[in-house]
Amino acid sequence: MRYYKRYLMERALDEETEEEVLLPPGYTWVTWTEGLIERHAIVLYESFLGTIDAQIVVALGSLGGCRELVQRLASWRGFCPAANWLVVSEEEGRDVGCIQSSLDATGCGVIVNVAVVPNHRGRGLGNALLKQTLKGLHRAGARRVYLEVTASNQTAVQLYRRSGFRCYKTLYREMANSASCSQRQG
Repeated sequence: MRYYKRYLMERALDEETEEEVLLPPGYTWVTWTEGLIERHAIVLYESFLGTIDAQIVVALGSLGGCRELVQRLASWRGFCPAANWLVVSEEEGRDVGCIQSSLDATGCGVIVNVAVVPNHRGRGLGNALLKQTLKGLHRAGARRVYLEVTASNQTAVQLYRRSGFRCYKTLYREMANSASCSQRQG
Protein backbone atom coordinates (compact mmCIF):
# COMPACT_ATOMS: atom_id res chain seq x y z
CA MET A 1 0.00 0.00 0.00
CA ARG A 2 1.26 3.48 -0.84
CA TYR A 3 0.09 6.69 0.80
CA TYR A 4 0.25 10.26 -0.44
CA LYS A 5 0.37 13.38 1.63
CA ARG A 6 -2.55 15.77 1.10
CA TYR A 7 -3.36 19.10 2.69
CA LEU A 8 -6.70 20.41 3.81
CA MET A 9 -6.56 24.15 3.19
CA GLU A 10 -9.04 26.88 4.08
CA ARG A 11 -9.59 30.60 3.96
CA ALA A 12 -12.16 33.17 4.99
CA LEU A 13 -14.45 34.78 2.40
CA ASP A 14 -15.00 38.06 4.26
CA GLU A 15 -13.94 40.53 1.63
CA GLU A 16 -14.68 39.12 -1.79
CA THR A 17 -14.74 41.76 -4.46
CA GLU A 18 -17.55 42.19 -6.92
CA GLU A 19 -15.07 43.21 -9.62
CA GLU A 20 -15.26 41.26 -12.84
CA VAL A 21 -12.75 38.41 -12.96
CA LEU A 22 -10.85 38.79 -16.20
CA LEU A 23 -9.34 35.94 -18.18
CA PRO A 24 -6.19 36.36 -20.26
CA PRO A 25 -6.87 37.45 -23.86
CA GLY A 26 -8.16 34.64 -26.05
CA TYR A 27 -10.22 32.89 -23.37
CA THR A 28 -13.90 33.16 -22.40
CA TRP A 29 -16.06 32.08 -19.47
CA VAL A 30 -18.92 29.59 -19.80
CA THR A 31 -21.41 29.65 -16.92
CA TRP A 32 -22.78 26.43 -15.47
CA THR A 33 -25.77 24.63 -16.97
CA GLU A 34 -26.65 20.98 -16.50
CA GLY A 35 -25.96 20.42 -20.18
CA LEU A 36 -22.25 21.06 -19.52
CA ILE A 37 -21.63 17.96 -17.39
CA GLU A 38 -19.88 16.15 -20.27
CA ARG A 39 -17.70 19.16 -21.07
CA HIS A 40 -16.62 19.50 -17.43
CA ALA A 41 -15.88 15.75 -17.34
CA ILE A 42 -13.70 15.92 -20.46
CA VAL A 43 -11.62 18.80 -19.07
CA LEU A 44 -11.19 16.96 -15.75
CA TYR A 45 -10.11 13.79 -17.51
CA GLU A 46 -7.65 15.56 -19.82
CA SER A 47 -6.23 17.58 -16.91
CA PHE A 48 -5.70 14.71 -14.48
CA LEU A 49 -4.69 12.00 -16.97
CA GLY A 50 -1.52 10.29 -15.75
CA THR A 51 -1.29 12.27 -12.50
CA ILE A 52 -0.94 11.09 -8.92
CA ASP A 53 -4.39 12.59 -8.24
CA ALA A 54 -5.96 10.18 -10.75
CA GLN A 55 -4.48 7.34 -8.72
CA ILE A 56 -5.65 8.74 -5.39
CA VAL A 57 -9.13 9.74 -6.62
CA VAL A 58 -9.78 6.83 -8.98
CA ALA A 59 -12.75 8.59 -10.65
CA LEU A 60 -10.31 11.11 -12.17
CA GLY A 61 -8.56 8.30 -14.06
CA SER A 62 -11.36 7.64 -16.55
CA LEU A 63 -13.78 9.77 -18.55
CA GLY A 64 -16.70 7.77 -17.15
CA GLY A 65 -15.46 8.34 -13.60
CA CYS A 66 -15.09 12.08 -14.23
CA ARG A 67 -18.60 12.19 -15.71
CA GLU A 68 -20.03 10.41 -12.68
CA LEU A 69 -18.13 12.72 -10.33
CA VAL A 70 -19.56 15.87 -12.00
CA GLN A 71 -23.07 14.38 -12.17
CA ARG A 72 -22.98 13.56 -8.45
CA LEU A 73 -21.69 17.01 -7.59
CA ALA A 74 -24.45 18.67 -9.65
CA SER A 75 -27.07 16.70 -7.68
CA TRP A 76 -25.78 17.71 -4.23
CA ARG A 77 -28.19 19.78 -2.18
CA GLY A 78 -25.53 22.46 -1.71
CA PHE A 79 -24.53 22.61 -5.38
CA CYS A 80 -23.78 26.24 -6.29
CA PRO A 81 -24.08 26.90 -10.07
CA ALA A 82 -22.52 30.37 -9.68
CA ALA A 83 -19.29 28.72 -8.47
CA ASN A 84 -18.86 26.20 -11.32
CA TRP A 85 -17.20 27.38 -14.53
CA LEU A 86 -15.60 26.36 -17.79
CA VAL A 87 -12.92 28.29 -19.67
CA VAL A 88 -12.80 28.08 -23.48
CA SER A 89 -9.80 28.79 -25.67
CA GLU A 90 -11.18 30.98 -28.46
CA GLU A 91 -8.29 30.08 -30.76
CA GLU A 92 -8.79 26.34 -30.38
CA GLY A 93 -12.55 26.46 -29.88
CA ARG A 94 -12.35 23.97 -27.02
CA ASP A 95 -12.70 23.82 -23.26
CA VAL A 96 -9.35 24.10 -21.48
CA GLY A 97 -10.20 24.70 -17.82
CA CYS A 98 -12.94 24.12 -15.27
CA ILE A 99 -13.74 24.34 -11.59
CA GLN A 100 -16.34 22.53 -9.52
CA SER A 101 -17.52 23.79 -6.14
CA SER A 102 -20.39 23.42 -3.72
CA LEU A 103 -21.60 24.36 -0.26
CA ASP A 104 -21.34 21.78 2.51
CA ALA A 105 -24.06 21.09 5.09
CA THR A 106 -22.78 23.94 7.30
CA GLY A 107 -22.76 26.50 4.47
CA CYS A 108 -19.00 26.49 3.95
CA GLY A 109 -17.70 26.52 0.41
CA VAL A 110 -15.95 23.41 -0.88
CA ILE A 111 -13.72 23.51 -3.93
CA VAL A 112 -13.87 20.00 -5.35
CA ASN A 113 -11.70 20.31 -8.48
CA VAL A 114 -9.64 22.92 -10.29
CA ALA A 115 -8.48 21.70 -13.69
CA VAL A 116 -6.51 23.22 -16.55
CA VAL A 117 -5.38 21.06 -19.49
CA PRO A 118 -1.58 20.76 -19.65
CA ASN A 119 -0.87 22.93 -22.70
CA HIS A 120 -2.78 25.88 -21.18
CA ARG A 121 -1.14 25.87 -17.74
CA GLY A 122 0.98 28.79 -16.59
CA ARG A 123 -1.29 31.39 -18.22
CA GLY A 124 -3.29 32.46 -15.16
CA LEU A 125 -6.35 30.30 -15.85
CA GLY A 126 -6.21 28.47 -12.51
CA ASN A 127 -6.00 31.77 -10.65
CA ALA A 128 -8.94 33.21 -12.62
CA LEU A 129 -11.03 30.06 -12.05
CA LEU A 130 -10.29 30.21 -8.34
CA LYS A 131 -11.24 33.91 -8.07
CA GLN A 132 -14.44 33.32 -10.04
CA THR A 133 -15.55 30.43 -7.84
CA LEU A 134 -14.69 32.29 -4.62
CA LYS A 135 -16.88 35.15 -5.82
CA GLY A 136 -19.73 32.72 -6.56
CA LEU A 137 -19.43 30.97 -3.20
CA HIS A 138 -19.38 34.31 -1.37
CA ARG A 139 -22.54 35.42 -3.21
CA ALA A 140 -24.16 32.13 -2.17
CA GLY A 141 -23.50 32.98 1.49
CA ALA A 142 -20.29 31.06 2.24
CA ARG A 143 -17.95 32.84 4.64
CA ARG A 144 -15.30 30.11 4.67
CA VAL A 145 -14.05 27.82 1.94
CA TYR A 146 -11.87 24.74 2.03
CA LEU A 147 -10.27 22.26 -0.34
CA GLU A 148 -7.96 19.25 -0.39
CA VAL A 149 -4.77 19.17 -2.47
CA THR A 150 -1.94 16.71 -3.00
CA ALA A 151 1.09 18.11 -1.16
CA SER A 152 3.48 17.29 -4.01
CA ASN A 153 1.44 19.44 -6.41
CA GLN A 154 3.44 22.53 -5.49
CA THR A 155 1.98 24.62 -8.32
CA ALA A 156 -1.53 24.15 -6.90
CA VAL A 157 -0.39 24.57 -3.28
CA GLN A 158 1.31 27.88 -4.18
CA LEU A 159 -1.76 29.08 -6.10
CA TYR A 160 -3.95 28.43 -3.06
CA ARG A 161 -1.47 30.07 -0.67
CA ARG A 162 -1.26 33.19 -2.88
CA SER A 163 -5.06 33.28 -2.75
CA GLY A 164 -5.10 33.34 1.06
CA PHE A 165 -5.57 29.64 1.84
CA ARG A 166 -3.69 28.12 4.75
CA CYS A 167 -3.04 24.48 5.56
CA TYR A 168 -4.99 23.40 8.62
CA LYS A 169 -4.61 19.62 8.43
CA THR A 170 -2.35 17.04 6.79
CA LEU A 171 -3.88 13.77 5.60
CA TYR A 172 -2.43 10.61 4.08
CA ARG A 173 -4.54 9.10 1.29
CA GLU A 174 -4.12 5.58 0.04
CA MET A 175 -3.25 5.26 -3.62
CA ALA A 176 -5.21 2.57 -5.46
CA ASN A 177 -3.03 -0.17 -6.91
CA SER A 178 -2.77 -0.61 -10.68
CA ALA A 179 -4.99 -3.69 -10.80
CA SER A 180 -7.91 -2.03 -9.03
CA CYS A 181 -7.53 1.09 -11.21
CA SER A 182 -7.78 -0.85 -14.43
CA GLN A 183 -10.66 -2.94 -13.13
CA ARG A 184 -12.65 0.16 -12.16
CA GLN A 185 -12.00 1.87 -15.48
CA GLY A 186 -13.24 -1.20 -17.38
